[in-house]
Amino acid sequence: MTIKESVRLFCSSLKCKSTFETYRRYLENLPSQDKEIGEITKTDVLAWDLKNNVERSCVKSLFRYLNENDHIPTNPGSTIHLERIPMKEAKYLDREQVARLREIITNERDRSLIECYLQTGLRLNELRGLKIGVVRGKDKIQIIGKGNKIRTIFLSKQLQELIWNHCVGKNDNEALFPLSMSGIRRVIKQNLGKIGLNKGYSVHSLRHSMLSECYRMTKDLRLVQEIAGHSSPTVTARYTHISQDEKVLTINNLFGG
Repeated sequence: MTIKESVRLFCSSLKCKSTFETYRRYLENLPSQDKEIGEITKTDVLAWDLKNNVERSCVKSLFRYLNENDHIPTNPGSTIHLERIPMKEAKYLDREQVARLREIITNERDRSLIECYLQTGLRLNELRGLKIGVVRGKDKIQIIGKGNKIRTIFLSKQLQELIWNHCVGKNDNEALFPLSMSGIRRVIKQNLGKIGLNKGYSVHSLRHSMLSECYRMTKDLRLVQEIAGHSSPTVTARYTHISQDEKVLTINNLFGG
């Protein structure tokens, strides 16, 4: 089996369309596509010019899959190490900013799009992949997210009504929001800019805001992890923020004070 055939086999095992597209884009550009996969050594892999962590992760996943499914006896990708990149503090909206954002939206499509983020915490590629038939008239949906994990997304009554009105006259097989990823980013950035949230704010800021609000309301990290679709509570912890008022209240009430 050649590298090209191995890539095709591996990608066919991926359930999430956006994950499939990402992996295929990187793996189809690996060198020596016609070389037998069993002949690839750790030295060969280390010689490949893998420019970033996404490429490295794709190659590691390819060889791990092939090894675990007995297509190759050893895993030459085990020598690939991901670079440690310092995490930047993500920007998110507080309750007042969310209220201001909701006030300035006049476009029905923009309102539906933004509320989908604020009320579900979906990732960009997850939302973009939704078809109308999957969400119209539903109070919950199932999606295949990062790492091919299936999770249930619950829709509030308000969001169900927004989606219903947004979908009037449209077919079930149409995209819920027929925009490219860059188009969705542009819509979000434009609306955030209207309330003065520019540098550092993005589509992910809305997901971050939703998850932060969930934690503020419940203080249940495990619950927020489930909603987010995170593999580890350590990742979810990045979305928990404690306000100055909460700190002061805690200090003032120590030992019943």
